[in-house]
Formats: sequence, C-alpha cells, structure tokens
Amino acid sequence: MGCAALPAIAEGVPAFERAHGQSLGEYLRTCEEFRSGLQHVMNAGNAFLDKVPVRFDFSSARTVVDVAGGAGDLLASVLRRYPVFAVCC
Repeated sequence: MGCAALPAIAEGVPAFERAHGQSLGEYLRTCEEFRSGLQHVMNAGNAFLDKVPVRFDFSSARTVVDVAGGAGDLLASVLRRYPVFAVCC
C-alpha cells in the first residue's frame, strides 16, 4: 500500500482503495482472513489503552471521539478516568 499513498493523496482517493481496487469495508466483507487478522491486531493494542488517559490530559477537551475498528476500549478507559464526558452512540 505504501506505493499507492502518494498518488492516492494527489488524486484524493483512499490509498487502500487505490492499492486494492475496492474500499476497506468491501475488502473486509469479502476476506475473512484479513478481517480476522485486522481484529487480532486491533485487540493487541488493548494492553496499553488504559495508560492513554493517564499519559494524555483530556481535562481540557470538550469532545472525545473514538473512531476505530476496535471494541471501544480506548474510549472506555478515557471515560473511567474522566466520567464528566457525556456518552453519545
């Protein structure tokens, strides 16, 4: 995908789509092996997520958004430390 990044930026096309001929969502729906591997990688990051709100001060934030393919563990750890945030799904 690295070779697709610069032309994708110039063309305004997502690099994944340019490299694979379909969107990431389409690819995830059709390739079980990739979907499973991606979820495994996403879950591996959970080991340090509880440290993010300790190392990063969210107290001045007005809005916190967790946009990713995981299970919401990062947002959950932020909300445990900063329960003043309203939750919107």
